[in-house]
Formats: sequence, structure tokens, C-alpha cells
Amino acid sequence: MAEDKDRPRKVGIAVTSVLLGGTLIAGALAGQAANARSLEPTATAALSSAGITGVDVTFKGREAYLAGAGGTQADLDAAKRVVESVRGVRWARITGGAAPAPTPTTATTTEPAPSTSATTPPTTASVSPSSTTQAPTNPFAVTIGPQGGIMSATGTIDNPNGLQDVLAQAGRVFGGGTVANRATAAPGATPPAWWGDLASRLAKFPMIEGGGMSATPTGITVTGSVADPAALQQLKDALQGAGFTVDNKVSLDPAVHVVSGPDGVTLSGTVASQADADALAAKVGAVFGQPVHSQLTVNPDCQGSPWFPALVTALGQAPAITGGSLDASAQGLSVSGSVATDADATALGTALGGVPLTLNNTVSSATAPATPATPLTPDEVAQINGTVVNFGASAYALDATAKQKLDAVLPLLAKSSATIEIKGYLSGNPAPDDPANSKQRAQAVADYLIAHGVAPARLTVTGMGTADPVASNATAAGRAANQRATLTVEGNN
Repeated sequence: MAEDKDRPRKVGIAVTSVLLGGTLIAGALAGQAANARSLEPTATAALSSAGITGVDVTFKGREAYLAGAGGTQADLDAAKRVVESVRGVRWARITGGAAPAPTPTTATTTEPAPSTSATTPPTTASVSPSSTTQAPTNPFAVTIGPQGGIMSATGTIDNPNGLQDVLAQAGRVFGGGTVANRATAAPGATPPAWWGDLASRLAKFPMIEGGGMSATPTGITVTGSVADPAALQQLKDALQGAGFTVDNKVSLDPAVHVVSGPDGVTLSGTVASQADADALAAKVGAVFGQPVHSQLTVNPDCQGSPWFPALVTALGQAPAITGGSLDASAQGLSVSGSVATDADATALGTALGGVPLTLNNTVSSATAPATPATPLTPDEVAQINGTVVNFGASAYALDATAKQKLDAVLPLLAKSSATIEIKGYLSGNPAPDDPANSKQRAQAVADYLIAHGVAPARLTVTGMGTADPVASNATAAGRAANQRATLTVEGNN
């Protein structure tokens, strides 16, 4: 009878034990799911901030499993380090292909070490596997380029004020001096780790014409063109060893210079191929006369400039030009000289209008009355004499700033018959005392003036070597000041 009396109490204890065990197991599973729910977003955000994409992360409790069929082993290794640094993550393991679905495990009082075996932990309850969580795409994207005639930065970044250092350098590289910050603030649009180094890298870029730059979490794309091979090499050197993907679409500007003289026509500049050089020389000879002394340089980096084939086509449709010149580059197209009739002048304007460059056509017809020259005033003489054109180290081509300075004095030279002496100078680095190198700088100025209508007979070109320095060559700033060409009015009738 005593046993019968105790049987209900024993049954109750057994039932209570089962219920308590079930509660503990359910609590453990709930805690594990809670850990996964709290850690997955945090780990995913950490991967996004590090610029790592294509890697999926799932959790079993506090243990992370990484998979990414589209990523490299290096991506997965980097992701493992990032996830293990997240607070609360016990460890992370790379599983390869598709990420494994979380499998619930029994509650335990000790933390298991990561296992490399394929053994599945024992289970006591069934939980539906969760779907693989895809890492959100980092919406960071910045584009720098002309917008409505203004150099601007657009796109999304978590803090637009973080663009300021990059924009300061971009203004110098892509022109305009300043860049309008029109980027939009977007939560989660986190710049990649290499972004902090980009401003110092941009400081080493040359000036780039007609281009811009775009940036994503994986790298940058640079577009535009540069004036000479040295500038293109400078850009390549600045991009060397970058810790991000670089798509360099910057090309070398073709350049065409034509000058008529008593001994024939001098043709110089840079083109993409020998076929381009031959085609151009034939058209120049037909328009400006024979013989043509070609000094063209062939450089394949000039590929892709749309204005060059258009110029060759235009010259094939142009009438004969007497005593003329032509200057063409990405900066614009200038043509001078005279044609026989007003109809020829109209035909020339129509042909040149098909070239996608800013046109400065000063060609006149032989029947047009000549405008009498007027002497320069003392202020105008001082303005011309104060014009100094600077060059980069080992550079002999005019950049955009140099052309702007010369454009400012062209109207004064056009209204007068003043004669001008142009002197070129070196800093002594790297070619110490070669007057021929300094004369190249003076000749670059003369060619530009001639291409814009100044008669060659009015210009004298002299190479001064390292004479008459205006600053010490012991500093970079001093050398930059000495690498120059100057203009001096010699005769003013």
C-alpha cells in the first residue's frame, strides 16, 4: 500500500524532469537562434565596411560559417579574419561552395573547439534550416567629372565631408581648380580602406584633359587624355602598386602642328600609327603645299581620339591655304593663312566645322581688305613681356595653363606687327646645359602663336640653357620656376 501511495508522486517527478529537460533544450536552441540573428547582421556589415563582397556568412549559435563560390581564396581568408574580429563571434570556418544551413545542437556547458571533421553534431530537436543570408551590397560610389559645365562629385557616401581631401587633388588633376561636392549621404555607403590613401596618390597625377574618375568599393576608373608621353608615364607610375583595382582609360593626346615656310611645310606632332602619319602628310601637302617635312612621332597610346580622323577628312575637303599654319590637339583647332576667294573661305569653314574641337579659324580670303596694324601701348608691351610659360620636368609640350597665358596675349599680337623674342630655359634637371632642350620649349611657344595667326617672321626663338635662373635649383619649387619660356617685345611699329 505504501508503494501505491508513492506512485503518483514518482510519476509527477518524472513528468516534471521531462518537462524541465525539454525547457532547457528549447532554451538552448532559442539562445542559439538569437545569437545567429544578432551576429549575422553585424558580421555582414563588417564585411561590407572592409570592401569584401561575394562571401556569405551564416551562424550556428556563435560559430560562423563562410562560403563564396564567386570569391577567391584570398577573399575568404580576409573575410574569416574580419568576422572573427566581431565581438561575440567564437570562431569562423571556411566551408567552400554553398554555405551550410545551420543545424541545432544540444545544449552544453563547455565551448567546443572548431572541428575540421565532417561529423554532424548530435541533435535532439528539429529546427527548420534558415536560408543563406546574402551580404548587402555596399552602395558606396563616387564619380568626379563635368556636370553642366562644372566639375562635380556625385554619388553616395556615408559622409560627404569625407570627400574633401580627394576633391582638392581632383580639382588640380582634372581642371577647374575646385570640384563641387554634390554627393549624397547614404547610411552604409562606407568608403573602402584604401580610400584614405587616394588623395596622396592623386597628388602624383599629371593634369588630365576632358576626363574624370569614378570609384566603387573595389577600385577606380580614370578617363581623359594627357598632352605628352611623359605625363602618361607619370600617371602609370602614380597608379603602380595601388591596393585596389585600377581601370586606366587615359590616352595620349594626338597633336598636329603645321607651319608653312620658305622651304616648304613642317609637319610635327604625335599620332597613333604610321598609317595615320602618312594619311595626314598627304592631306597637309594638298592644302598647305609641298614639300612636307614630316617630323611626326608615332605612339600607339594615341588610339581612340575621335577628332583625328575627322581632321584628316576635313583637310581632304579643304581648299589650298597660302602662308598658313594649323594647330590641333584636345585643346582645340586653330588655322591661319589665306585662301583665294570668299567661296574658298566658306568651304574651309564648312569642312573644319566637322571636326569635334573648339575652332579658331583666322583664315582670310585674298579679296578681303587687310586690317592696318597699330602699335602696342606701354601697358600692352608690359603684359607681353610679363608672360612666363612654365614646363614640368623633362616636358616640352604646352599644358592647359600655358595655353591660357598665351591666349591672353594673342589679341595684342593680332592687332600689331610687333616682333617677339621667345627664350627657353632649363633648370639643369635632368639635362644640365643642353641649349637644344631649352630651345624646344621656346619653339613650343612659337608654334602655338604661329598656329593662332602670328606670322613666323615676327618670332625669334632662342635656347638659353640654364642661364638667368629666377630661383634656386636646390628646391623643387625653384626648379619648377626655372623650367620656363619668356616673351619679349623687340620691335613695336
